[in-house]
Amino acid sequence: MKAIFYCLLAIVAVSIADELSVKNSSHKKLFCYKCNTVDNSSCASPLNKTAAKDFLVDCTDVKEKPILVKDKDPVGCRIIDMTVMEQNRIVRECAYSGHNVQRAKHAGNKGVISYVTQCDESECNTAKPLSVVSASTVLIPVVAAMILRY
Repeated sequence: MKAIFYCLLAIVAVSIADELSVKNSSHKKLFCYKCNTVDNSSCASPLNKTAAKDFLVDCTDVKEKPILVKDKDPVGCRIIDMTVMEQNRIVRECAYSGHNVQRAKHAGNKGVISYVTQCDESECNTAKPLSVVSASTVLIPVVAAMILRY
């Protein structure tokens, strides 16, 4: 029984180490959804899964970078949920500055309010289910604890 537990523990450790090595790589590719609801209503939340594949871009690709950040590496993906003159708009984009935040409120000029969410993993600027690795990282210890208990 202990052997099973240690095997499961080793699997969890390897999956966590793998995730950390990808996150800490300075030359990793970062893919984000890039769209806005002004140009395409399919960009709205929740993101239309059929249209989503058309919005996916490689943020490390120079042609995707705005002029002001051509020399910067992407740090994450961003969703901006804004209200402009009482009209709701969603903008999804690559982020080249900032840090992870959840719905940070920004008040702009009169009539403009935005909520910014920024994350640092590929394809994170849309709601998505847990990845297999993330789910297994959570589930394996729970299952192991249940097995060892009986």
